[in-house]
Amino acid sequence: CQLSEALKASATANGTQLMWNETLGFMGTCPSNLGTGLRASVMIKLTKFNEILENPDSPHEDKELL
Repeated sequence: CQLSEALKASATANGTQLMWNETLGFMGTCPSNLGTGLRASVMIKLTKFNEILENPDSPHEDKELL
């Protein structure tokens, strides 16, 4: 893959190397990405979040929790 080779060449040029393990693949700082180029994420809608922050009558303690 050209991208993989480009990343390896860039790391080598900087005097570093990518963390690679024959069993696990590329090693990163996030275990959920171990050996893959995939990432999953979830978006949720917090309907009351802005309402509490923007409402001047909301208790100060509620705003501190957010």
